[in-house]
Amino acid sequence: MDIFNYVFDKNSAKELDPGKLSSYRQAAELICYCWNNLDMSPLEPFLDENVVWSGGVPHKTIKGKEPYLELMRQVFNSLQYSKKSYKADVDGDGDGSVAIITVDGMSQDLMHRLKIEDGLIKEIEVTPSPYWWLKQFGGSSPFGVIHQTSLHELAAAVAAIEQYVKTELGDKKITWATPFELKNSHCQLSFTCDGLSYDLLVEIHSFDDNKCRFVMYTEYKYLQAGCQENNHIPCILVLTKTWSLSA
Repeated sequence: MDIFNYVFDKNSAKELDPGKLSSYRQAAELICYCWNNLDMSPLEPFLDENVVWSGGVPHKTIKGKEPYLELMRQVFNSLQYSKKSYKADVDGDGDGSVAIITVDGMSQDLMHRLKIEDGLIKEIEVTPSPYWWLKQFGGSSPFGVIHQTSLHELAAAVAAIEQYVKTELGDKKITWATPFELKNSHCQLSFTCDGLSYDLLVEIHSFDDNKCRFVMYTEYKYLQAGCQENNHIPCILVLTKTWSLSA
């Protein structure tokens, strides 16, 4: 038994085509199984020969199945002889399933985001998980803007765009979509100007880390998909929080 008592459903795996993954959740389960057993052999058949791994500090990119497996062998060898505690678990569901690795109780610190094509893992992106950020920033994650941006901040974004258009384009008319008119449910603001339509997400940058918020990868991918469907232009507007907001 591994330290997390993680259960991998081997019976369901037997029903799959050999070497082919059926879902993102199964891929995440496999990665967790490998971490909990410090053994990459169960995952090896499901890796594309040109798999790309990215992550680390400083950020690095490793291309190819063998270089990635060699990296993980070194990581696992290090863990075998270290005093660090670790565990792995699956978070999310459907295509949003990810593997999260926790080392030394750091509140789920490494998230493995995957890309699968033709039943094989093509990309593995390792980033700090939202849970890690929650711990570091005392309860408010800097990742994710959809549910965290206030009406005051959205109003500031509208004012910034209108001022920019007035300065750069003159008297071009801006038509804003109301919340009930949004064609893209994954944007925060949408407007039309000079025959083009734009869908926006709003980031907040500040010298105070607790006030920073950044667009998550999944939020931007959903924004892009909605824009493509409606022939809109995806945008991220950055507000630098030097202005004050009333309560």
